[in-house]
Amino acid sequence: MRGKYKAAFIVPNGTAKTLGDYGWEFRGIGRISTEVITYLVGALGLKLVGEYSGIRKYVGEHAEMSTFLDEGNDVESIYFQFYNDSIPDLSGMFKESDFFSGLELFIPDGVGL
Repeated sequence: MRGKYKAAFIVPNGTAKTLGDYGWEFRGIGRISTEVITYLVGALGLKLVGEYSGIRKYVGEHAEMSTFLDEGNDVESIYFQFYNDSIPDLSGMFKESDFFSGLELFIPDGVGL
């Protein structure tokens, strides 16, 4: 067990966000391109460790990333767990690149702290 982490999500713009009984739930029609996933895996030094029930799990030294897939295997949302205060790195990447155009970085206050 890694201890405390900070949570973050990437969702398409316009996605509805609801805190439900089992965590954050997202509803929207947009999808996230596989190029964004490839970029994040490389930039964050992640490795694919498994796939189950429509979720692909990636793990790195300071972060874990899960991609949630729809029935057509398109990415609906991305969930991160950041350890060692590495979340500002993602915020910087998001602000500095047009690569994330059409996507929203969602960092819930107090979740996972």
